[in-house]
Amino acid sequence: MVAARQKIVEGAVGMVQMALDDLEKQGIVELDGERRAAMVSNLLVVLCSDRHTQPVVNTGLSTTSGRPRMRGAVPWLSANHSCSG
Repeated sequence: MVAARQKIVEGAVGMVQMALDDLEKQGIVELDGERRAAMVSNLLVVLCSDRHTQPVVNTGLSTTSGRPRMRGAVPWLSANHSCSG
């Protein structure tokens, strides 16, 4: 059981890294350290959780130099369960 959970987490970490790389490469979103950490945490919860997750829309967009840091809607996901289980 522990080995299976470890494989799930390893796969989830790889998927999160690919997702973040693709989002940045395509210019879809620019994340500062805090938002990147939140995105990583949220994605890992979604990918590793054994319970259903609930999508939450973040309506507060931060700005830098008068321009939005994020383009388009980005769902922020949450669950009441963590990867550590």
